[in-house]
This record gives sequence, structure tokens and C-alpha cells, in this order.
Amino acid sequence: PDGHLVGTQRKLHLFTAEEGWLTPGDELHAFDLPFGRVAMPICMDHTFWETARLAYLGGAEILIDPAADDAGDREWLAARGVRARVQESPCYGLHVFIVTDLFGLHWRGRSSVYAPVGLLPPGQRALAQAQSDDQEEVVVCELDMAALRAFRAEHTPDFNVPLYEKYLPRIYADYGASEQNGRRIISRPFD
Repeated sequence: PDGHLVGTQRKLHLFTAEEGWLTPGDELHAFDLPFGRVAMPICMDHTFWETARLAYLGGAEILIDPAADDAGDREWLAARGVRARVQESPCYGLHVFIVTDLFGLHWRGRSSVYAPVGLLPPGQRALAQAQSDDQEEVVVCELDMAALRAFRAEHTPDFNVPLYEKYLPRIYADYGASEQNGRRIISRPFD
């Protein structure tokens, strides 16, 4: 409320074109704000379910997805982000697109506020959405934190943690250790 910086978040998953000039972060943060706990994985981070799952397990109730993309009005491209993640790890999701022409690229997207399907009014896919994908707009939406907390208590995701513990450390170790033509790859199939 007083305008001071609560914290920062570095992008964890780099897009292919960013790998030569950006260094990814290695820690996901969640911030306690007066209305709830917020995590802000950045753009490509929301393409992968693990990031949202970690935020959810860390108590996040709102996931903010700041995105520089060329999704435009192609909703299927935007759907790979926070919209899908809030279904897997029940949170509110804010998909916040930059709308500009920069570096010879045309950044576009319809900023939206998402919720788990069980919290959406019938027939709606978002709580609120920008009218266009190519104009700056302010999207305003009231989030019912009590309803989210009740929904989460009633619909606890059944995470199979022993399965994750069995496979993920080995897969990620293989992934981190394998490189081909400058790209990391998973080198070993499942047993």
C-alpha cells in the first residue's frame, strides 16, 4: 500500500531466443500481500505445470503471468499459460500481456483474469478479459478470496508426490547433464 518493493522474481524458463543473453533464475518466490499470497512466474514459466505447482504448494493464491508474446487473438497460444495452470493448481490467474511494437516485434495478447472452472460463472472461460489484443487496456476484476479458499479446501488436488520423487529428480538430472548442439535434452527414456 505504501509503494515499497515487496520483492522480485527472475524468469525461470528462458525462451529459445533468450538463452544466449539472459540468465535464468533458480528460485520461485511467493509474496504475502494484505489480500493474499502472490507468485509471479514470468511468461514462459507458465508453459510448464511444475512452476505453478511449486507456487501453489508454497501457498500462492494468485499467479501473475506477465507475458511478452505474439499470441494476439489466437487464444490457443495464450491458453498454454496461466489459464491452464490455475485448473491444475487452483489459484486465480492474471495473464498480463504487453501490447507494443518493440525490437521489430509485435507483442500482442488479450490480458485476462482466470479462475478454476469451478469458480467461473456458467459459460464463461475468464472472470474478465481485455476487449482487444492490440490496444492498451486496464482490466478490472474483483477476486473473491474467501470463495477461492473454500474451493481449495473442498477440491484439494491429489498430487502423487511419491511418483514425482521417483521420476522427477532423475529426469531433471539427466536433462541438466545432457546437451546437444547447445540445447539441453533428456537423454534417457523411462525405465
